[in-house]
Amino acid sequence: MKSGILVFCLIFSCHLTAQFSNWTLQAAYVPGKLSKHTEKMLYDPSGIASFAELDLVYQTQGNFAWERYYKLPRYGISVRYLDLGKPREILGDGFSIAPYMDFGFLQHRTYSIHFLIACGLAYLNLPYDIKTNSRQTAIGSHWNNHTSFQIRVEHSFLTKHALFLGASLSHTSNGAYKSPNLGLNYLSGVVGIGLNSQKQQTYERLQDNLVSEIDKGDPHFSFQLEWGATWKETRIPNGPKYLINYWTTDFGYQYTNYKSWRIAVDMENNHLASYFSDYTELRNNKKQAAKDGLRLNVYGGHQWLFGGISLSLKAGYQFLRNISLDDYPVVTKLDLCYLVPYAFLNRVKPYLGISLKTHFGTAEYIGVMVGLRLDRYNKK
Repeated sequence: MKSGILVFCLIFSCHLTAQFSNWTLQAAYVPGKLSKHTEKMLYDPSGIASFAELDLVYQTQGNFAWERYYKLPRYGISVRYLDLGKPREILGDGFSIAPYMDFGFLQHRTYSIHFLIACGLAYLNLPYDIKTNSRQTAIGSHWNNHTSFQIRVEHSFLTKHALFLGASLSHTSNGAYKSPNLGLNYLSGVVGIGLNSQKQQTYERLQDNLVSEIDKGDPHFSFQLEWGATWKETRIPNGPKYLINYWTTDFGYQYTNYKSWRIAVDMENNHLASYFSDYTELRNNKKQAAKDGLRLNVYGGHQWLFGGISLSLKAGYQFLRNISLDDYPVVTKLDLCYLVPYAFLNRVKPYLGISLKTHFGTAEYIGVMVGLRLDRYNKK
C-alpha cells in the first residue's frame, strides 16, 4: 500500500504533462468493499480494499466522425495498485493495467459527468495454493482479467486541474482457465485529481461540434457470424483443461452508424459435459454423449463502435443445460473486438476479439474469437 500511495502523491507535484497538448494524467483513490457473491468463497471479506489508480489520458479532437458523434471522448491506459482487503493473508495485493474509454456527457465549461469502461490484465500475488492458501477459492492464478466500470463527476479548478468523485464496479477473474475461479467483485467509491484536463478547450470545441446526417448514417441492419474457443479447468486445481468452442450468429439494428441493438444466438460445445457422460456411461455411445456438451444461449444487447473497435454488452438465457456443469441459466457477455480496416466488397469486414461470459457475477470463460461482419460501410 505504501508504494501505491507514493505513486499517487508523486503525480501531484509533476506537471510534465503540460508539455503535451492532447495528453494528461489523472490519479484516483478507489476504496471499496469485496462482495461475497457465493457461499463457495471460504472466507468472509472484511475491512476496506484500497486501489491507487494512475491514468494516462488522451483527449480526442474531433478529427474522426466517431469522435464527433460521441462528443469528443477520451481514452487511454489505466494502471492500478490493488490492496484487495482483508483477510489480507488470503487476498494479498497486486496490480493491473488496462486500456479504457471515457465518455463525457452533460459537459459544461467547468463540470461534466463521465462513464468509463476498462478491460485489461491484473497480477495477484496470492492465488489459490493447496498448501499455503487453500481458502482462496475465488482466484486460482496469478494472471487474470480485470474489468471495471466507473461513473465520475468532474469539476475543474485552477485552469489546468480537475477534481472528480464517483463510483466503480470491478471484476477480476481468469475466466476459469485455471481453477478455482469464483472471481472478485468490488463496489467502490472514487476520488481523484487530473492535470491539464483541457475542459475549457473541449467545451469550446463541443459548441462547434456538428454531427452531420452522413456521419450518423441511415438506420439499417448488420449481421455478424463468429467462431470462438477457449480451454477451461473445471473444479479440480491443476487438473485437465477442456475445450469450449462456439458459433455465434448476431443480428443488429443499426439506428446510427455507431450504435445498434443486437440479438445473438450461441451454439456451444462444452467438451467437459461430453466427457462426463461418456466416462460415467450415462449414454450408450460417444455420439450420444457428445450431444450432452451442446448448449444454446440466446442474448439481447447493445453494441458501440469506435472507429475500428467494437464493444458489446449482452444478457440472456442458457438452454440445453447439463447437470454435470451446474451453471446458472442467466448469462451475460462482454465482447471487445478489432475490425480489420479494409472491407471485402465494401460490405464485409473480418474481426477478432475476446469474449468474457459470466453467470451472475461468476466468470465461465474468457474466449478468443474471429468473425465476419456485414454492414453498409460504403454508406459511411
